[in-house]
Amino acid sequence: MILETSAGLSPLVGRRGSGIQDSSFEGMSAMATQAPETEIVDAYRIACDGGEGALGHPRVWLQIPEAVGFVECPYCDKKIIHRDFEGKV
Repeated sequence: MILETSAGLSPLVGRRGSGIQDSSFEGMSAMATQAPETEIVDAYRIACDGGEGALGHPRVWLQIPEAVGFVECPYCDKKIIHRDFEGKV
């Protein structure tokens, strides 16, 4: 990522007036995107394997924090919500 500063210097390249600006955050909404899938569970310790057989991901064991009530899988972004927090998160 190369950012052009107000002085026209690119801090990563060190050239004046490179003309390259980072616009990757332009037009982004302040709202978070929705999880691709959610699941309501009864246990605070659960496993996620992507649920698609060979097309899934390695099984990971996740712990739902009791203060928060949900956890997101680091592989597939599934949001797993404990039943006690259903409709609250």
